[in-house]
Amino acid sequence: MPANGPSGRWDYHLAVLGMDVISKVKAGENSGRKLTHDFVVLSFDQKESAANEVTFELKRSEDARGTRSALAVWVSRDGEHRPMQAVGDWWEP
Repeated sequence: MPANGPSGRWDYHLAVLGMDVISKVKAGENSGRKLTHDFVVLSFDQKESAANEVTFELKRSEDARGTRSALAVWVSRDGEHRPMQAVGDWWEP
């Protein structure tokens, strides 16, 4: 949030997303098939701050297995789920 914006505590959220993630189905009606998924959350971190600033450490997930990755970041008031601000983009570690 901007330094001159609303005061109070904020929750900062960061999700690393994987594209073209393949899963091998071992049971059920899709048993034996390989399914491809997009926007799979590979890692998630959340921090709280009243200083309008946080730092996240990004690491490439072992689950990514060479897939294309993206980041989704959003800010919400402490204890609320509705995002006040959000951004996303492709990520190449």
